[in-house]
Amino acid sequence: MTYWATEFRRSNSVYYDTVYTFGGAALAEARDRAGREEFDAALADYMAANAYSIATPDDVEEAFADLPEVLEVLREVGALS
Repeated sequence: MTYWATEFRRSNSVYYDTVYTFGGAALAEARDRAGREEFDAALADYMAANAYSIATPDDVEEAFADLPEVLEVLREVGALS
């Protein structure tokens, strides 16, 4: 296993690990804190409102404005200021 980790490590591994692994874990934590149904509904609204566009942090804050638990997690991990 070490061979594969050293020989085929992605050059952008830090970026990938931070964005996808850590980001995914943060969203899972936010979902747990806010409640699955509430989080999923807000996320679906966010995706519908921002489909085919470049979303901003303000768009994320707006989408989860009614779920302060989500905003708290995103601020804790530095995704929002």
